[in-house]
Amino acid sequence: MKKRLTVFALVLTLLMPCVACSGGGDGIDNTKTQLYVGVYDGGLGADSVYAMAKRFEQKYAEHSFEEGKTGVQVKVLMNTYNNGLENTISDMTEEVFIGTSANANYLARKGLLTDISDVYEKPLNYDFVTGETDASESDVKPKDKIRSDLKYYYRDEEGKYYGFPGATTFYGLVYDIDLFEQENLYFAKDGGFVKSASDARSAGPDGKLETEYDNGLPATYEQFFELCDKIVSLGMTPVMWGGTVQEYVSSFLTALAADNDGKEQTELNYNYDGLATTLVSGVSGDNVEIGASEQISARNGYKLYKQEGRYRALKFLERLTSNPSYFNKNDATSNAFGNTDAQDAFLTSKHPEFNRKRTAMLIEGNWWGAEARGTFLELSAEYGDGDSMETRRFGMLPLPKATADKVGERYTFLERCVGDGFVNGNIAEYKKNLAKSFVQFMFTDESCVEYLKINSICMPIEFDIGDEYSSLTPWGKNMYDLKENAVTATMYSRSKIMQNYSTDLWYSPNLWLSKIGGTTYTYPSFAMINNGASAKTYFDGLSAYWTEDTWKSKFTDI
Repeated sequence: MKKRLTVFALVLTLLMPCVACSGGGDGIDNTKTQLYVGVYDGGLGADSVYAMAKRFEQKYAEHSFEEGKTGVQVKVLMNTYNNGLENTISDMTEEVFIGTSANANYLARKGLLTDISDVYEKPLNYDFVTGETDASESDVKPKDKIRSDLKYYYRDEEGKYYGFPGATTFYGLVYDIDLFEQENLYFAKDGGFVKSASDARSAGPDGKLETEYDNGLPATYEQFFELCDKIVSLGMTPVMWGGTVQEYVSSFLTALAADNDGKEQTELNYNYDGLATTLVSGVSGDNVEIGASEQISARNGYKLYKQEGRYRALKFLERLTSNPSYFNKNDATSNAFGNTDAQDAFLTSKHPEFNRKRTAMLIEGNWWGAEARGTFLELSAEYGDGDSMETRRFGMLPLPKATADKVGERYTFLERCVGDGFVNGNIAEYKKNLAKSFVQFMFTDESCVEYLKINSICMPIEFDIGDEYSSLTPWGKNMYDLKENAVTATMYSRSKIMQNYSTDLWYSPNLWLSKIGGTTYTYPSFAMINNGASAKTYFDGLSAYWTEDTWKSKFTDI
């Protein structure tokens, strides 16, 4: 395979807004006012921002923001923006930031951001630049288009807003729909596997035949490994992941735990305010004994490491890693095989000449398709449209349930708390309304649909998709279906501990620290594959590591 960056750069070039011939250095058009937009360099990239910027430039093509200049030029800059911005943002060129890994609330409390409350409060048909309202356009307010929990998250104690959301991102198991159909890997309604594409499929983990998006998929962990056995019998590999990104496996475990424990119990890990009802008092194999419920606050959050979902997830991983035919150990442990290598191998395993067993599932984040865009382009150029992102069919597997009694519950996925956008506090006064108009532009139905079409994932903003569903990629359709059918448990929280220590509480390498026999392990996958740790040993080690003293020494101001 060629380096995917070559093709990816070509895509970006084609999507970039044109720059007038009168441009200065760095592509600056001196006849226009520049708005500098910083986009996180990774994962999704900036394709959707370029597309939106082009439409935004057209909107104000005839408007003068400065004497002697007409129109606006949106300049997109890319970097890995994080909370380190507190030391640099005041001197930065970027005026609007999108999809960062920085925390808007954290930066706002330091007085570094622009108040964008009026973006939330003004209707979408209000024009911040002209001050006019177009009665023919939508009068919905952005604050009414985002989920109530996110609205609460971005609003500070004084009722002001400084941040806005990016994509809804989460981890899971990507499965090859084409392969599942070709090899009849779906469970049949009347038991066993289907024999043909026309056979009626089982109701899936949600137990409902009418919700077709999960029909035929494994309903329980037991069925999942039955599926793995069938895949192995076909000479294929059930699951893969990149050896350098064990945090992906840990994030997948957190996803399994969330689906088991449900939205309310999962969100205790981030809001620290509620009654924990799934704390384990003892385990023996598949038998889990639930202890007394306990009130959780930031002071005793360490008790949450005994939640049932964590143990169930570890049992899943133990069974997966204990069978060498279920995964490729070399890939899964190599320090030279990363997430993009795994994506490439997953996609190219379809073709025998790559000398790799066909792989059915990949542990990944839901942004993987945009990240692998270059590989899709190269494969489709060589093998035809059947290998394009627009044609090949993949989905995020609605997670199977740990036990049969949970079949029938809706799939709960865990939304990561990354992707904050905001406006730099150092922006020139005459540009503030221009920046606010750009942020408002993101909340329109047209921008939300465009974002979904380009990135194949959704923003946590309600929008009317109209008749555009059919134009989505297969992955985009799957993401929209999950948005409509699944339950979103979120890491976003206004709790003091989450605000002050967000990375410690959501970044997966910090979530599975386990002390076993005097040794502290970071990754359950390595502990099980390389050191033979069992689910129970690792689960007990979570509590051994996260003692009351450790918790209070780490989180000192709770």
